[in-house]
Amino acid sequence: MDKDILLGSGLPVFQNHHDNSRVFVQLSENAGCPVGCKYCYIPNVGQEARPIGQSTMAKHLDDLTTADEFTNETLVSLGCDTEPLLPETIDTTIQVLEYFRNRPNPIQLATKFRLPESLLDVIKLRDIDAPPLQVSTSVTTIRNASRLEPGAPNPTVRAENFQLNPEEHRVVSIAMMKPYIRGTIDEVEEFADLYAETPPAGIVVGTLIAKTRRDQRKQPFALDSRRDHLPLADEAYQFMDEIAQHMRDRGVNVPIWNSAAVATRALLSLRK
Repeated sequence: MDKDILLGSGLPVFQNHHDNSRVFVQLSENAGCPVGCKYCYIPNVGQEARPIGQSTMAKHLDDLTTADEFTNETLVSLGCDTEPLLPETIDTTIQVLEYFRNRPNPIQLATKFRLPESLLDVIKLRDIDAPPLQVSTSVTTIRNASRLEPGAPNPTVRAENFQLNPEEHRVVSIAMMKPYIRGTIDEVEEFADLYAETPPAGIVVGTLIAKTRRDQRKQPFALDSRRDHLPLADEAYQFMDEIAQHMRDRGVNVPIWNSAAVATRALLSLRK
């Protein structure tokens, strides 16, 4: 049974799914983001992020890691409430990563930005027995990126994250297409070219979770208003099949999933 536990003032959200525990650590007090993606579910999208103070975050992390439900296997996710690599949020993100430096927990970071050296320097210092940082780099469209993701870097800049590797950088980077946007099937060869040039460790095609069915009705994209994900549209599955084939034609073979959490678990299990 799914179970949510809000810790402290409700900033970190602990979530259990079929005995695979995962925690979402909120980085911004107001769940705001200036990137302005047109499909975003954050209610204050377009507003500036107000980062959580260091002392407040330290307390929340202590509360989190001492909770009975938290274990060394709990997946720690960053990027559910704002872009974690904004100038306003990068220091808070680094604080969280430093907190978990000597802990064995898998960490997942979702971003539309290229990882800065300041963050990579922290990850390189992580305990050698801890898993590498799993980075989900979001690229939902190539042709329409400037219109649908106006505050994000060009997709080719984001794809530079795929050059990072577990051995040198302690990073595993996947391409995240959430939500899958209807019509993206027309861009499948462009995506195949992008990913074939610098292959990610995997590709995730999926939905986003909306808080209410009203949010779901307002969005022309693949949103899911329930905790358990609704099936993807047939077009999304067709896209998954076609991009896999196009990449094989280019001599590249990468796994494709419809869940970032599943992708993280799978990639990290391969390294054990």
